[in-house]
Amino acid sequence: MELLLRSADAGSALIGLYRGGTLEAAASAGMEGDRREHLLTQVSTGVLAQAMATGQWVQTSSALLDARFASRGSVRRNQIEAVLCAPVALEPDGTAVIYLQRRAGQGPFSEDVIAQVRRIADRLGAVGRAALSATTDATVEVRGRLVGCDLVGTSRALGALLEEVETVAGLDLDVLITGPSGTGKSHLARLLHANSPRSQGPFVHVNCASVTESLFDAEMFGVRSGAFTGASSDRDGFVDTARRGTLFLDEIAELPVPLQAKLLQLLQ
Repeated sequence: MELLLRSADAGSALIGLYRGGTLEAAASAGMEGDRREHLLTQVSTGVLAQAMATGQWVQTSSALLDARFASRGSVRRNQIEAVLCAPVALEPDGTAVIYLQRRAGQGPFSEDVIAQVRRIADRLGAVGRAALSATTDATVEVRGRLVGCDLVGTSRALGALLEEVETVAGLDLDVLITGPSGTGKSHLARLLHANSPRSQGPFVHVNCASVTESLFDAEMFGVRSGAFTGASSDRDGFVDTARRGTLFLDEIAELPVPLQAKLLQLLQ
């Protein structure tokens, strides 16, 4: 702030954050405590009010002579001349503001100073939006529309993924879920099932890595009594068990290629 104060040759400088109808000082220079608090409480009137209401920069070469502000007691009392107020939108209900003022005899802000403040405002906006994005839960709305969503996270990426789940769950499609081990593929599959028209049917989770090649046909498609030695009764396979529900084939890449070909025929 001291650097901004010196480079702008200002008498006072403040960077504030306006949220929920309240302006809080993030940093200030050249302002005693009382003056700063007075400025913060004047957010409903004057220069700050106009900047917040319009979202536009407010500049005056002399607040003492400007009809918009000359009648204000604080302007006359502090002999405020040039004022530059730059609001920076951060989110729908948040605004940062850069406020600079000069006292009598200092003259108006130069074009170089205004350009410098504009660069600072652009940088402040980018940093502020990134910080707010990191702390904002981007999944709140879509979670409210989904059933049984217990996936952990608040990022925009997760929010976008949940939006896809919401869209795909209502479609009669085979869904391929990819990702490293431990990233929640099975949770995502259950979420798809819970929000699909098949949610009242069974969810059958098959770990393909545990299905041996010799028993693949029996496990997947079932057996009939007498089909082979020891088959004393009919038994449904995973495919029939999942009828009118969801069949989740986990770790499918672990299956030998010939068995993957059989599954491909099934899926087609």
